[in-house]
This record gives sequence, C-alpha cells and structure tokens, in this order.
Amino acid sequence: MKTLPHVHGPRGDQAGVVLIVALIFMLVIMILGLAGSSQSLGQLHMASNNAQYQSNLELAEGTLRQAYASMLQGGFSSQTFTVSGNNGYYQFNASATPAWQQNLYNASFWSDSAKAIAGYAGTPPVAGIVSSYVVESMPDACRTGTSCGNRGIYGQQAGGNNYRVTARVATSSGASPVVVQAIFTQ
Repeated sequence: MKTLPHVHGPRGDQAGVVLIVALIFMLVIMILGLAGSSQSLGQLHMASNNAQYQSNLELAEGTLRQAYASMLQGGFSSQTFTVSGNNGYYQFNASATPAWQQNLYNASFWSDSAKAIAGYAGTPPVAGIVSSYVVESMPDACRTGTSCGNRGIYGQQAGGNNYRVTARVATSSGASPVVVQAIFTQ
C-alpha cells in the first residue's frame, strides 16, 4: 500500500490563528462597549444634577417671592434686627462677613429656625429639600430719581427700609445648593 506524503498547506501552519484573532476582535468590541456605557452613565448623572439644580433654582425664586410678600405685609418692619441674628433677621455689619456667607455650606444653619426663616418648598412640597432665607436690614440709600439732599424740600422720601434677602435651597444633606439674593426697599 502506498502512502501519500503529508503535505503542509496554507491551513496546516495557521491552525488556531483564526480563533485567536476572533478572541482579540471580541475583546476590542467589549472594551469599546464598556467605554460607551460608562460615558452614557456619566451623562445621565450630569443630566440628573442639572434637573436638581433647576428645581432648586425655581424653589429659591419662590422663596424670594415669599419673602417679598412678607415684607409687603409688614413682616419685616415688625422684627428686631440684630448683628448676631434674631430668628433669621440680621442687622447689616460692614466690618463682618454676613452670617449667611459664613454658613453657606452649613446645612444645619439653614434648617435652624432660630437662624433662618423657612422658605417656599413647592406645591405640593418637595420632599428632601431645605428651603430657607435670611433677611438683613441694610443702610438707608437714595431711591432712583430722588435727591437725598433736598428730599424734605420737595416732599420726597429718599430712603426707606432696605433689606437684602438671601434665599438658599438644597437637599436635606446640603447637596446641590442654590443661593439667590435680592434687595427690597419698603
């Protein structure tokens, strides 16, 4: 019986190479997929943070409106303003850093009714949110279009009571704080 000699062809030298190439290709595809999913997760976190910020901004603006309504109803003029604060009412002190600025990231300051006034929490109230404000009585200033020097002569009232209202809204843990300010004159 005659035996044929063993011939090494193009397939004989490449045994298993296709398997290795396929595994490397699958590994590259898997790494690209993981990178894409982690990037999507990061974008999801950014979008949720932006939504929380927008919600807190709207609540802070509502808190300013609440403070303005309180001022118009005489709520500020009946208060005692002190440098150290009286239930959220402070006297402006040009030589010291305001209490609201010293405690901007101190969640316990803003949730303490002896230091800040409860603010607008939404309708219906948003759970897990601390909304509050502080009022500072500011020095007298001239209103636009009024002469401070001749106000008595012309029967004009130059000054009035000026209040700086600082509203802060954050989650109950103090995350995502939004602070807005307005100056009201009464």
